[in-house]
Amino acid sequence: MKPPKKLIVCALILFLVIFYFHKKNKYTDNETGNMPNAISVSANEGRKLPTAAERKEEIAPTADELRKMVETPVEFYGQILDQHNNPVEGAKIRCSWVYISPTQSPIEVSTESGGRFEIKGLKAISISILVYPPAGYRVPQVDPEKLNDYIQIADPPERIQKHQRYGALPPTVKSMLFIAEAYKPDKNTPKIFRVEKIGLSDALYERKLVNYNKNNNGSALWFSLKKGSEGKSDRPVDEYSFEYSFYLNESEREANKKDWKSNKQWSWGLKIKVPGGGIQVVPGDHSLSRPEEVFKGNEIAPEIGYQEEIIFDFPKDIDASRWKDRMQTGCFIRFKDGTYARIVINAHEDLVSVQSYFNPTGSNNLKFDYSKRIKE
Repeated sequence: MKPPKKLIVCALILFLVIFYFHKKNKYTDNETGNMPNAISVSANEGRKLPTAAERKEEIAPTADELRKMVETPVEFYGQILDQHNNPVEGAKIRCSWVYISPTQSPIEVSTESGGRFEIKGLKAISISILVYPPAGYRVPQVDPEKLNDYIQIADPPERIQKHQRYGALPPTVKSMLFIAEAYKPDKNTPKIFRVEKIGLSDALYERKLVNYNKNNNGSALWFSLKKGSEGKSDRPVDEYSFEYSFYLNESEREANKKDWKSNKQWSWGLKIKVPGGGIQVVPGDHSLSRPEEVFKGNEIAPEIGYQEEIIFDFPKDIDASRWKDRMQTGCFIRFKDGTYARIVINAHEDLVSVQSYFNPTGSNNLKFDYSKRIKE
């Protein structure tokens, strides 16, 4: 008696499935299912490839390697400077390190002449430096993390560095070794930490722009924070100029004036651009602040976080809670040559005004003292 055709077909299908998976397992990593590269297929045939756990063990430091890294002598040189690059004496430095034992305490030193300090006499994979400013100085308001820095002292084995370069280091190893390049001690080139001297002010340019929005079609204008003059060409007045353009939909605004009870919105906006440099807005709502209060207690320009242009856009169809018929805000500016300024912008349908303070020295200190203003 012949077997049914259906049974024969099912058996054939089962045989093909078994054969397929047998061949697949023969040429793949049983742990991950990944095909080995084509060159090594024949060489690995019949040999089990390393599992994920085995590969992780290969690039994790051995006990001897870890002990060697922990025993790396620390030789660290630092210097504390204020916002004018003047050395600061009397600052306290607290140093702790990875694998500190219960019987050890963090090391504390003070800056000496020239604002310099040294950390020696201990062994560690990495150290943490925390700076406490002396009286008359404060932690930078812009970037306080700069006074708390982690320094990698030990070089991991070349085997692990190779995996670092290719991004293959497991998280457990990453938490043990800071991936940054190890610190190279150089007494003549100490690592710089910055504090701010309280109440210190520079000689600044004070300038003011008042434009009654004769050009409200979005065409570009320029204003120099050094000369205090305005330009209408496609070129800046000087290297300390920013570009601004104001636009307003006249027909929408006139419709609002004719039917003011309906409280209709109109489209308008302002764009500010610093070619080759950048601008960033001071956080907070300053629409009701007096101009002199916008930067109160925040007169040190940030060193990072700038973008080349900012657009303040108020289209007529946005939510009424976000739409404004006027705006006031503060911005920090960084020019292409690394000099800093701060401005207060006030804009509405009939006017754009800018109050500016520009420091030509390269310092990011923008605290203004009227008696020190530059009168050029």
